[in-house]
Amino acid sequence: LAGTASETLQQVAHMIVDADGVCVLWAMGITQHNMGSDTSTAISNLLLVTGNYMR
Repeated sequence: LAGTASETLQQVAHMIVDADGVCVLWAMGITQHNMGSDTSTAISNLLLVTGNYMR
């Protein structure tokens, strides 16, 4: 998210929290990247802390 304004990140975070449900999809670019495990864990953590995991 380098280069993304902090205000934009905050807006997206509020949209995720306020949503009735969230579906996150990704392809091999995430999982096969050299930091793929950390990235997929971060995505799962985002869903957990916003109350959207398994919804």
